[in-house]
This record gives sequence, C-alpha cells and structure tokens, in this order.
Amino acid sequence: DDDMLEPDFVRKVLDFYDKNSEVIFLHTAAYIVDGSNIILKKHIKNYTPITNSDQFFSNYIKFGVSIICPSAVFQRSKIPENLKFEEKYPFTADVVHFLKCSSYGSVGNINEPLIKYRTHDNSITKSVFSNFDTKIQDRINHKLFLEDEIRKRSLYKYKKLSNKYFNGALCADLWF
Repeated sequence: DDDMLEPDFVRKVLDFYDKNSEVIFLHTAAYIVDGSNIILKKHIKNYTPITNSDQFFSNYIKFGVSIICPSAVFQRSKIPENLKFEEKYPFTADVVHFLKCSSYGSVGNINEPLIKYRTHDNSITKSVFSNFDTKIQDRINHKLFLEDEIRKRSLYKYKKLSNKYFNGALCADLWF
C-alpha cells in the first residue's frame, strides 16, 4: 500500500508485452516519493528497452542493475512454478529472483516513471539492513549465488567480478 501505480501503468505494460512476447519480465522507471507523496526524484536509468538474458546478467555483475521492485511485472506462464523468492536472501531476494528469471528469456524496460515508490523509515529494507549479521550473511549467500549463475551460464570471464561485487557491497555496508 506504500507504492502507487500511475493511471496508465497497466495499459503500457500490456502494450509492451503484446509487442515483445520474448520478454520474461519487465520493469519501469519510477518516481521516488516521501510519506507526503511529494516527488523527491525520478529513478530513470538509461537501459535498453529489451536486454537478452546473458547481457542482463553481465550488466548486473559489471555495473549493477537498479530495478524498483514493485515496478517489475512477470510473465508467470514462462517461469517455472517452483521459482520463488528465497528467504536466505533477506535483502537481495528481489535481485536474485530477477537474475534467475532472466535465465528464461529477455528483460524489458519501460524507461518512463509508471510507479510512485515511497521511501520511509519503517521499510523492510531499512529494518533488515539494520542487522549487520543479516547483511553479511545475505552478501555471502548472494556471492555464492552469483558464482553459481556464472557457472550455469558458462560466463567464466565474470568470476572475478563476483568477488569485486562482494567486496564493494561489504565496503558499502561498513560505511553506510
């Protein structure tokens, strides 16, 4: 109930899927709003409208891919039923899920704010990340997941990048 869809969200998502049936899931840009619904900023990235599976994974591990989770819409019929969010990733479950889903097809992007994403002090993200032990365990599990995905996708040239991601994430956790 914190996040609000723009009036044309559903129409634009359905139009996108009608034109791009190979897309497994898509995400949109967003307005970041405060508790009073005042727009603080736009979350718009320069992503291509369609990114193939391995390129999406490659972009994530090289640069990080920033997806506003509530803006993501999945084609469930194209994703195995047993593919679900995993509790062992309390903070990065959404990212792990996005990466796993991307292994089944392309990822779409509507580079237009179609959701208002509310930030506040009581968010799950902030409460999970206030527990340092949880942060560290999540980062370790995430690194192991990335290494497994690199092996499954035969993208061995990115092995060093999983370590770089892990070390960078730990540094950010220690400083912020």
